[in-house]
Amino acid sequence: MGELDLGDILEVERRRDHELLDSMYATPQQSAARGMSDDEDPAWEDLREVRLQDFDHQRRFERFLALCGVKSKVINRTSGFSTRGSVAGNSERYNLFPDSSDMSDGYDDDRFDPDLEDNALQPLVVTESSLQDQDLFYTENQLSFPPQDGEYEADTLLDRRIRRSGESNTIYISENYYEHAMIGGYEYVSQDACKHPCPINSNDTFKNFENHHSDGEIELIQDFAKIDSLEFPLRSQPAQKFKDSLEIEFHGFTKLDFGRPDKYKNNIVCCSARHDLLFVAVGACVYGFTHKKDKYQPDKLPRLLFYTHPSVTTEAHRQSATRPHFPHTINYMVIGQLKEQETLGLCCDDGRVLLYNVDRLVKSCQDKGIPNMGETPDFQFSASSSVWGLDMYQNMVVVSDNSQSILLHYIDESGNDFHVQTHQILHNIPSVSFIKGEDEVYVSGASISGELVVFKFPMVIYEGPYNKENGDRFARVRFRRPYVISRALLGDNVWITKYVDPSCFKKVDSLELMTGDPWIDQQKMVLNKMLNESKVLDCESDECYSSHIGISANFHNFFTPTVALDHLSLITQQKPFTSLSDNYRRIKKVYDDYYISKQRSKQKSHISMNSKKYWEPQIRTPQFTDKFLVVSTALRMGLFRVNKLICNATVPKVFQFKPFNEDWLHSNRLSLGFLVPELNCFVVGSQSGLVSVFRLTTFRGIYGMRQEYVVPNYERLCLSGDFGVRTLIGIDCRRIAQGRYVLYLVYIDGICLSYQLSDKSIGFYDDMWIK
Repeated sequence: MGELDLGDILEVERRRDHELLDSMYATPQQSAARGMSDDEDPAWEDLREVRLQDFDHQRRFERFLALCGVKSKVINRTSGFSTRGSVAGNSERYNLFPDSSDMSDGYDDDRFDPDLEDNALQPLVVTESSLQDQDLFYTENQLSFPPQDGEYEADTLLDRRIRRSGESNTIYISENYYEHAMIGGYEYVSQDACKHPCPINSNDTFKNFENHHSDGEIELIQDFAKIDSLEFPLRSQPAQKFKDSLEIEFHGFTKLDFGRPDKYKNNIVCCSARHDLLFVAVGACVYGFTHKKDKYQPDKLPRLLFYTHPSVTTEAHRQSATRPHFPHTINYMVIGQLKEQETLGLCCDDGRVLLYNVDRLVKSCQDKGIPNMGETPDFQFSASSSVWGLDMYQNMVVVSDNSQSILLHYIDESGNDFHVQTHQILHNIPSVSFIKGEDEVYVSGASISGELVVFKFPMVIYEGPYNKENGDRFARVRFRRPYVISRALLGDNVWITKYVDPSCFKKVDSLELMTGDPWIDQQKMVLNKMLNESKVLDCESDECYSSHIGISANFHNFFTPTVALDHLSLITQQKPFTSLSDNYRRIKKVYDDYYISKQRSKQKSHISMNSKKYWEPQIRTPQFTDKFLVVSTALRMGLFRVNKLICNATVPKVFQFKPFNEDWLHSNRLSLGFLVPELNCFVVGSQSGLVSVFRLTTFRGIYGMRQEYVVPNYERLCLSGDFGVRTLIGIDCRRIAQGRYVLYLVYIDGICLSYQLSDKSIGFYDDMWIK
């Protein structure tokens, strides 16, 4: 059987399945029940074809599981369910090869524990959490999480597509080490096209082969010794492995003159793209620092200074705040685009959200001088608790507060505010982000309960003119009840969620360049396994049109190695965010959605240059195609597809070092981060003082990220006489030319480090500053 092509095996099985179903439909009992022959009833013939297609779809997923070395079991939930469940159903694993047989026992592993010696498998313990379909958690517990306020139409309380009761009772069990199941099993071995002069076995397309770059390998860096300089902690950075990495250059530091900030805030530093200003929030004050044209560092003294506290402190302010004795401190500050205007957004501890048009703010502060005791915001919202998360998109603003819910504001053309609030989730939400480019409104939220959720905000907008005879009695916007469409439990406090568009990824030529792991595909078998999976699922891309792997590119999780500052080496701890069962439930949903939207009751219509038929030239999921969320917990990062929250990249531990004391331990969380689309990178920082630059990469439809830089030398910066641990209060960057940015790291005592990040492959530039 090893000499047979996988396609031949699948075709044999498909014909056998169809013959079986044909014999079922041909029985006299069924013919009598129909009352007529198939020829006399075209509708029955169409129904028969759809049922055959449905059956083939299900069988394909079973073959896919077999190829991945995974079995499925249906769990019967009993009334007295507490810690264990009963395992029922056929324990025989689906057989990919007709001549072989493979029986399984009932005690297999459902999760990977890196602490087990030799990665031994644990006994299967079916718990309530392993049975729970995380996407349905709030749907199945609506009574415990009622809507905050407002009346909603009954027919929109739930998107019926997220209900999959049968699938939610299924668990998936791997016979292999966890990530082996993620990248496919070893049962089927195909030829390695990399050793042949021409592409074979669909391992590469002729188009991609002809455009292939010969320098697709990465260089091994052995010298990770520590150095005594301020700017870098190591002699060699991970970027030295790549010929196409970003370049970084240290431009010194300065001591900014501002008051004493509070610890444990979110990012309270941001830069204006339109003005030469670095904003820093301290208490209830906002400082604006500029710099001279021949300097990378900001000036020591602020150019702007304005206060944000209200004229009167009310009892409601104190009740909302985490620090009632001074409730007006700023927890988070960000600059974004609101109604096509650069806007400075402030999240306050007393529940206020302040939005300033940056152009108007700068002009007003320059006219009033320093200090400006009060500046009226362009928009001001009030939340019921301390506000920590904020994002802006088009004419909408989304905020999150300590009421454990998300509030969406819609601002119409006249400046009127319409808002709706979600139900509570399990804990506070420090970060929110709009999913952009969709016809409807979706928002992701990160919670310190370990949840990553995506809310849908159904609404109807009335843009036409109204009859003003009886006044403007009708609202321009009618909200329906927001609800969770996807939810994942990541096992740790989640601090950041940032939307990433597919255009923000850099194309590379290998999995090694995509992840930075030189040992990820030593046997050159990973791509073959993924191509075979797409073929088994009948979701291939046209190999003459694109080098895209197919639908399997959506399903795989690749681990990114990072520099261990305490071990002075590259270390990869392969611990995934979610369990195997949870991951394969999400894969099944993506596969089912593609089948229903693009395959069911349809025929393949795209004819390739090789005369084969495909569903489409390049496989595209029906919703959120190649849209991602960069997510961070206390120590780890992940790259999640918005579509069903499948994790495609995991950074097991961004900064690997031992904290000096308890204060540092509490600051060691990845709560600072921003995206630089032009440089294809995400910059993440820990309040303990370290910052890392990750390059967002893509290869043949597979998406991931790699670590390129770690700055600064944390051992030299960690301790400060006045503040104990010198924590990092904020990071941001400012564009100075095409492909060139200045990165600012601002610490609690006013120290500001400046780095230049550049990509010389983007255009040409000189050393002149561009305003």
